Amino acid sequence: FSSSTCMVLACIKAIRDRKDREGGMLLAMFGNILIFLGWLLVGLTPAGCRKYSQPVRECPFPNNFNQNAFFHIFIMAAVIVLFFAVTTYARSLNKSYFLLDRMP
Repeated sequence: FSSSTCMVLACIKAIRDRKDREGGMLLAMFGNILIFLGWLLVGLTPAGCRKYSQPVRECPFPNNFNQNAFFHIFIMAAVIVLFFAVTTYARSLNKSYFLLDRMP
C-alpha cells in the first residue's frame, strides 16, 4: 500500500515540478512500481507455492527459483532505480544534500 502511495505522489510531483528536467521523479515512480509489482507477485501466488517441502506441488514457479526469488529481483531492481532517481533529482535541483559539503 505504501509503495502505491509513493508512486502516486511521485507522479504528481513529476507532473507539477518544472525543475526536474532529468526525470528523477519519474524514475522514483518507476522504482515504486517495481516494489508494488514485487509485493503483488508475492500476494497473488497460489497456495500450492507455499508448500516448500513437497517435491511435487501445484505452482507455476520451480522449486529452485520460487516466487521469493522473483520478489527479491524486483526489490533489488527497485533499489537501484530509486538510487538513480534520488541522485538525478538532487542533481536537477543544483543543491548538495551531503553533510560533508556544508562543513567549513
